[in-house]
Amino acid sequence: MEFERALTYAADDKEWFKKLGIGALISLVPILNFAWIGYILEIVRNVSDGHDLPLPGWENLGVKFKSGLIIFLAFFLYILPALLVFILPGIFFSVQGSSNGPDEVNWMIIIGTCLNCFFVIYVLAISFLYPAMMIRFSRLGTFRSCFQIKEISDLALRNIGEYVIAWGASWLFSLLINFVAVIIGVLLIITCIGPIVVPIAASVYTSLVVAHLFGQVGAKQSDIV
Repeated sequence: MEFERALTYAADDKEWFKKLGIGALISLVPILNFAWIGYILEIVRNVSDGHDLPLPGWENLGVKFKSGLIIFLAFFLYILPALLVFILPGIFFSVQGSSNGPDEVNWMIIIGTCLNCFFVIYVLAISFLYPAMMIRFSRLGTFRSCFQIKEISDLALRNIGEYVIAWGASWLFSLLINFVAVIIGVLLIITCIGPIVVPIAASVYTSLVVAHLFGQVGAKQSDIV
């Protein structure tokens, strides 16, 4: 994995400030911010194809919006079962709890614990496979490709060592970047705009780094069909 390249490549584009500035603004606008997701997908595809520069421009805003919307809907459908498992039993237990005896309450605690375990495992599995889905979708561009579980799993497991490194590094870099952002934001709190601008910049930068890491994974799997 080229970690240094993932952290620095964006600055090598002569128009990086303009392109990422537009992207930061778009990422703040509800609905329109699907285009920012599409922008990140385009970076994943470009890195997978062997060229991380230049950074994508914003000429095809509609195409980026469509791609971002598709991947968001796919992710929502994946995470929906976990949300239902997490929310609905809580509502049911809160309604029934006061009218049940000790035995029923114990059973509800056991069931609730099992459901919470399922929730955690399922969310971890989705977070692990989501980048593979992004890589596959960035190549194929179809809603159907987001739900080809076997192919997505094969992509993640084919080169499991590198994939796990990229997945772990993406979490680590996200934590470190946001930790630094918090410190800078606090130091710049006197400027008023610091606590606003710094988190946005950190979010944009994190997305760029993560996109490059998984683009590198995709670059070694050129036979995605």
